[in-house]
Amino acid sequence: MTREEYARLMGDDATGRQARAFIDQAREVGPLPRYGSPQWLALPAADVRRRAAVLVAAECWRLESSPLWIRAQLEAEQDGARRAATAEFEDMWRRTLDGITRVDRARAAGSDIGLPLPERRRLALQPRPGDRTTPQPTRPRPPSPAHHPRGPQNGALRRSERLARTDAAADHGRERTP
Repeated sequence: MTREEYARLMGDDATGRQARAFIDQAREVGPLPRYGSPQWLALPAADVRRRAAVLVAAECWRLESSPLWIRAQLEAEQDGARRAATAEFEDMWRRTLDGITRVDRARAAGSDIGLPLPERRRLALQPRPGDRTTPQPTRPRPPSPAHHPRGPQNGALRRSERLARTDAAADHGRERTP
């Protein structure tokens, strides 16, 4: 952007200088209300601040609708988007490198993190410090009370005995026919 384009973009041309001079004179009288606001509507029609507020709105419209302003605004947005994308990309790489560093530290401490599954399985089968090297004797499991060698214990009945008792109780009230 050339110096002249920048000056026009910032309203530093003959039109802009004349508008700023009038606005500065009106500010000496008092604060300028925003065009269309209740404070602006309350000003008398002859008040210079009323015309200055209209001029501020006109200057804003003139500058924001100029092709130079639009181009500068798009460039600023693109620069901002480019900076945001670059920052996001750098953040992604920082997190990736942090993860790699954590894996490297864990592997240096003896962890199997990050290793292929077959290698992890092989390492899992190797004894580690503190593992028992001799197998512990297994204790036999006590038999179920229903399968005790001397018959059911503690009131436990075999299934066949339960069925026989149920049948006997059902037949108890019936007459027998030959």
